[in-house]
Amino acid sequence: KQDRTRARLLRWYGLDREQSSSYRCQQRISQVGYKYHMNDFSASVGLGNMAAARHDIRLRRAIANYYFRRIRNERLVLPLESDESSWWLYTMLVRGGRRDQFIEHMTNRGIACSPVHARNDKHPQLAGVVGRPLDGVDVFDSSNVCIPIGHWVDDAAAAQIVEACN
Repeated sequence: KQDRTRARLLRWYGLDREQSSSYRCQQRISQVGYKYHMNDFSASVGLGNMAAARHDIRLRRAIANYYFRRIRNERLVLPLESDESSWWLYTMLVRGGRRDQFIEHMTNRGIACSPVHARNDKHPQLAGVVGRPLDGVDVFDSSNVCIPIGHWVDDAAAAQIVEACN
């Protein structure tokens, strides 16, 4: 509930839109927020793409399920299975500090894979913000890799990816 309340405040300049009819003038803003609510144009674009988005999610879920059923490599830690995930990414961990070798192995077979994102606390703007070691993040950051899972992965490509992973 506390996160939901804070998110509501942050989405519109820190103002509580549920507080009163003259909320703009009378409220004391305790947290500076943003203007994150959707306008009509953005809503129209989103609604116009819902069918395509649903199709893409169904496809990604099917590919993820294919990977879950067929990838069998004890050096790979697969993500937790989920019927609710959109599977925007299929992120695995490569055990034994061998992520770079795994990426090279996949690249040599024509399969693009990478960690996709760098950890935020390594950017100069955020240096020192955390203030303590992040052991779990260190392990994840050094071993995570994402394999292809988008609309471009047809049956043959999925089979090739699984074979290369195994």
